[in-house]
Amino acid sequence: MKTIVFSNCGLLDTWRGEILPDHHVLVAGPHIKEVSDRPIKASQAAGIDLAGRTLMPGLCDAHVHVTLVEADFSKILRMSPSYVTARAAGILKDMLNRGFTTVRDAGGADWGLAQAVQEGLLPGPRLLYSGQALSQTGGHGDARVRGEDQFPHPFPSIGTLGRICDGVTEVRRAEAVLFLRPAKQRMIAPPIYPLAPGKDNRQALLQPFYRRRPIPQSPPPSPAFLECRASHP
Repeated sequence: MKTIVFSNCGLLDTWRGEILPDHHVLVAGPHIKEVSDRPIKASQAAGIDLAGRTLMPGLCDAHVHVTLVEADFSKILRMSPSYVTARAAGILKDMLNRGFTTVRDAGGADWGLAQAVQEGLLPGPRLLYSGQALSQTGGHGDARVRGEDQFPHPFPSIGTLGRICDGVTEVRRAEAVLFLRPAKQRMIAPPIYPLAPGKDNRQALLQPFYRRRPIPQSPPPSPAFLECRASHP
């Protein structure tokens, strides 16, 4: 486990909203072991003198798509999963270089990509993945184009934003798949706006068929985080 002492830094205190000058921080592996306004002695630690530069906690992004390698989601459906992974590696590295150490992927990433980051095979922030967003036909996760009745392939693990599931039975089946993988949170994608070109009027056509129901006030049985994209009239 690598140990580093960051010395002579301006430490950003996010609770107070101010920068504390002349501070020192001891980091051991992924953990912050000590923060002090006096020099820290650690004989086995590497030292980095920040010379007054600001040291701050890593940033967290609550909604990303690390496999969004093209603006047109329908194109991603037709890409090889290995090709999507290779391009996602660059996106993850750029996120880390911008200061993000944790990101929550709202659809497209899977457990394999998160494991590769965790094991150091790919440089990137800690990846909290949703798997595929749960979407009904015509919903936010339906990226089929005109003339397509079926998906190009049956919901691969990597790169596909949404999984079509109409009705209670299909939603339960899709949730069971996410639970087995296991996804860190859930993304619900009802009708909102089209993901693929040529479907600009789809929301207006389908909106009458989806009845809104009140959200239950009781807490969910699982600790998993639920993210929902909802549409409004």
